[in-house]
Amino acid sequence: MSQAAAKQINTFFMELVETLITVIEQKDQHMRGKAQKVADLCAGFSKTLKMTHQDKIDKIYFAGLLHDLGMVYMPSEIVEKPDQLEDDEMAIIRQHPIFAEKILSNLTILKDVLPMIKHHHEAFDGSGYPDGLKGMDIPVGARILSIVDSYVALTSERPHRPARGPKEAISKLQAGAGAIYDRELLNRFVVYIKSAGMMAKKKIDVVKSIPEIVADVLEQFSQGKVDLPVLPQVVQEVEEVMKRDISKGEDLAKVIEKDAVISVRLISVANSPYYRGLEQITSVRTAISRLGEAETRNLVIAIANKGLYRTKNTQFRELMERLWLHSLACAHAAVRISKALSLGGSENYFFMGIIHDIGKVVLIKAISDAMPAEKKIKLKDVRDAIRDIHAGFGGSLMRRWKYPEQFKKVVTQTEKAEYSEHVLQEVLIANLANHLADKLGHFIFRGEEVEDLMELDAVKRLGLDSETVDTIIPEVVEVMKEAGHLF
Repeated sequence: MSQAAAKQINTFFMELVETLITVIEQKDQHMRGKAQKVADLCAGFSKTLKMTHQDKIDKIYFAGLLHDLGMVYMPSEIVEKPDQLEDDEMAIIRQHPIFAEKILSNLTILKDVLPMIKHHHEAFDGSGYPDGLKGMDIPVGARILSIVDSYVALTSERPHRPARGPKEAISKLQAGAGAIYDRELLNRFVVYIKSAGMMAKKKIDVVKSIPEIVADVLEQFSQGKVDLPVLPQVVQEVEEVMKRDISKGEDLAKVIEKDAVISVRLISVANSPYYRGLEQITSVRTAISRLGEAETRNLVIAIANKGLYRTKNTQFRELMERLWLHSLACAHAAVRISKALSLGGSENYFFMGIIHDIGKVVLIKAISDAMPAEKKIKLKDVRDAIRDIHAGFGGSLMRRWKYPEQFKKVVTQTEKAEYSEHVLQEVLIANLANHLADKLGHFIFRGEEVEDLMELDAVKRLGLDSETVDTIIPEVVEVMKEAGHLF
């Protein structure tokens, strides 16, 4: 297997894992970020146990990410219950490791991870579940995961109690040594937690400034050294199918089914309250039937792009989420503006709305990846660092990705205040959609909203009257109210 093919498979696998984690987090707000914390702690702790073989550490890491997947099938009224669970409710919850194993059993790449996930609630004295395994019969990865999962749960807020501090959490774990937890592993975990805390106090990092990080990205990009985000091949194939004049449903399904990540998310979105019908959707084909071909195409584009907005740096998550909601609002606004002007190809306007800020997305993500989580940042510094360069950088990205000229111009010209008579109509629509999204509260940085949309040069050149614009606004508000958090 070539290095490029191996990298593509790894990227696909990580996208699939991230998709599954997103599904978990949608089930319960208290799970948000928990899987990543558990996975990181599992990996860090495992390294101190002389598990030098990276493959073993990776498996424990993935077990940490996916251990709670079975909770997706648990009733919401039990998962979100603010009080202690009754015995019959706990009996239901105890099924979640089995559900997780079943969901993941078809992924051969995870065959060595499944035992860790299935048995992470076993107890060292045999009183755990689902199989009542005892002592060394419990896989070592499951014993590690049991300790780490409990620690993260104790130090996190839950519906029935506040978060506990590290010292109190460790005391609770030690009370279960030899009964619930492997005593030797627990003792070493306590040492790891305490030493990690001491190291954190002594650690002094030389951190680059935001402008320096941006300069590095631009320099590496010019030299072709940046690993650019790649939109899945399925998006391009969907575009080709949609250009055909004949019925596209079956061909559309075949293309989407090639990408497990997008397939899972599409089915999940089709089952959301916004689109839900009388029956549960279980396949891409039935999802297309419910959504329609045009809406399916737009959702595939949105799902594929949403992955670009993910960041592990918690300081940047809110900013990236605002950027995503802004782009999505622009996409819906652009579609409605094009329809108000009786233009065809509304799906192209949706895509233009989604990608018009691609330069900002990639640059902000690069900053978030390079900036230590503990380093405090000011949004003003981020805005100032990318303000004058994101459009040109975005245009360069579109050229690298070989998109048509009108898409490049949308990316490079959307934020202009005035336009010449030769400006593309697509640019004017993107400009109005951009300001409309800001006006509705989906701004990225405060202070960028315009007071009066009718004063925009784009509005005047498009020939739109205030009545038409006023009709578009509530339509975008309504769709964002429902669709804003589907992805």
